[in-house]
Amino acid sequence: MARTDTEQTARLHVAHLPDGFFPQLGETYLRRWHQTFIDVPSAVALVIKDRDGRVAAFLLGTTDQHAYVRDVLERDRYALAWRGVAGMLSHPAVARRFLRTRAELYARKLWSGGRQTSGSSGDAGPGTPAGDTALAPVGVVHAIVTRPPCRGKGYGRLLLRRYESELSGAGTPHAVLVTGATNAAADFYRRLDWRETGRHVDRDGREIIHFERIVGPA
Repeated sequence: MARTDTEQTARLHVAHLPDGFFPQLGETYLRRWHQTFIDVPSAVALVIKDRDGRVAAFLLGTTDQHAYVRDVLERDRYALAWRGVAGMLSHPAVARRFLRTRAELYARKLWSGGRQTSGSSGDAGPGTPAGDTALAPVGVVHAIVTRPPCRGKGYGRLLLRRYESELSGAGTPHAVLVTGATNAAADFYRRLDWRETGRHVDRDGREIIHFERIVGPA
């Protein structure tokens, strides 16, 4: 993925993967966040384009979630914070929900500069496992979207397999992701041998399914 692709990927993300807090901050915020997956070494940004050069599908993930969070907070926390503030000023209801459900957590992370390496990072790292993962890196799929006219062509499967190959090459033994319990994507992940490991209700009251995929060495 190139940085110029993030205008399209942000638009697709807002339109077709609106769950969670980040998409509600708008395309400007998402475009900057998507760029971190291009810039940070422990991240993966994959894209498939159609014959017209438009983004047909994309995947954003990490090969080492804790390293990714640390590096983003060191490099991009202020750029992301300002765009997040701008997004909330444009959407007062989102701002009120942020203050009620997330403000304390995000303030701690910005203050720490990414020095904390355990626990879940919420929206910043969906599916991040709790506890100490220093002994082995963990990958996280943050977003995977296929443009509706391009669905049914195997693009999602191709992106996930390519991501798993990236994990193997990085020496990452397993990856995790989450999806809404009412989302048809859950069956898609099961068909690709991702194993359900649990469920929880998130800060917004949605039931979330956790999946894990064990990845062999390259």
